[in-house]
Amino acid sequence: MALRKIRLTLSGRPVNDINAIVDIDFNGVNLDSDLEITGIRGETTMVKEYEVNVDAGEYTLSVEYKNDSNTPDGDRNCYIEKIQVAYDGLNLENYAACEEHSNLTMWDHFPPHGWVVRANPDYDESQPRVFPTNYHRVANPDRDDSIPYTDAMWYDETGFHQHYGHHGKPGDNPKFMYDWVQETVTLFDNMVATFDIHFE
Repeated sequence: MALRKIRLTLSGRPVNDINAIVDIDFNGVNLDSDLEITGIRGETTMVKEYEVNVDAGEYTLSVEYKNDSNTPDGDRNCYIEKIQVAYDGLNLENYAACEEHSNLTMWDHFPPHGWVVRANPDYDESQPRVFPTNYHRVANPDRDDSIPYTDAMWYDETGFHQHYGHHGKPGDNPKFMYDWVQETVTLFDNMVATFDIHFE
């Protein structure tokens, strides 16, 4: 068993002075019940941090949105602004929701997000593309060319990487520089959103 942490940054859209209400479970064990979110979308957020003591393995984090309202008074929604996980119990890392590791669907609940290859602002597209002097991506100045690059599987032509791996990072020896792009997960209707988390 090892101590791990999960941090959720949440907001909601209140209707009639009542904000989104959620239950938060980890692997079927309730962490918070009937939690009314205090953060207001676009203005403030609410941060909740939970500690779990578990062995290595696959686990499920669930956020159940319970009080949707779509009436003439307004449309109440629940927003998961950010999910962070301390796989080692200390250092929080960003978790990117993706269809492979959740029950949510891209564009219905979230835009693509994750680590994005950094674009080179000095790239001159009128000149031949030459790596690394005139290239459309920023090369990692600390990479070790004598060993394989760790980001070969982490980017596509759009530059987006979904959270297919454990930490969702492009590894310790990436060819390019990366920036984290965090997009909000939106729950428009009453539902249980689940996220698979792998602990080693």
